[in-house]
Amino acid sequence: MVGDSRIHYRRRLSYNTTSNAIKVVKTPGGKLTVQYLKKRGKNPHCGECGIKLPGVWTTHVELDGMHTNESCAHRSPPSAPRSLPRSPSPPRQ
Repeated sequence: MVGDSRIHYRRRLSYNTTSNAIKVVKTPGGKLTVQYLKKRGKNPHCGECGIKLPGVWTTHVELDGMHTNESCAHRSPPSAPRSLPRSPSPPRQ
């Protein structure tokens, strides 16, 4: 029979929150340990319409270590503010 498969947190926070996400890893000695995960990043969004900017990577705040071609989109800026397409309204009677 395999040894004890239960694990426990290594930090003081004992709740299953987003900032306390873990990954169970088996060591070469066969012991189960915990690795803490970082939060997932978000895409940059347009300030006016709120859609995701195409061509820009999803990152966390660590933009300092990225190359310029990864941290910005190489395309011309839009000439007019982008708006989402609206469905045509029914005619009035």
